[in-house]
Amino acid sequence: MSEQAIFQNIEQEILRNISARHQRNDGTINMNDIINEASYCLAVNNLLFIKQLNAQTGGDITSLPAESMTLLFTGMDKALEKHFKSNFNSDHSRMIKERYSNILSNSNPKEMINNHYNGLFGSHGGNVI
Repeated sequence: MSEQAIFQNIEQEILRNISARHQRNDGTINMNDIINEASYCLAVNNLLFIKQLNAQTGGDITSLPAESMTLLFTGMDKALEKHFKSNFNSDHSRMIKERYSNILSNSNPKEMINNHYNGLFGSHGGNVI
């Protein structure tokens, strides 16, 4: 997948998640919501990419290479800068990375992510991971 395709996919996914959060919040959204959704978006993509790589290689990869993570973080920053120009800054980017790290360091990140997405989209039967 090209770098541009990765950035477009991240942009589409975060906008879908922010739209769902906006609906769940009765038409309101704030930067904390955006930071939270971005953190979960990155975490789920990380785990899905690892799962995909392991399926393709038959390996036991536990984390993405640094270059892949840089692409994910850069794609997220570009998407949020594009859509929230006047409100998004480097402090928000740092907070996203911290929350992302906290999600993945949880004792059961898959359950945490699935619970988040089930709550976000109102589906309590399907899991994203």
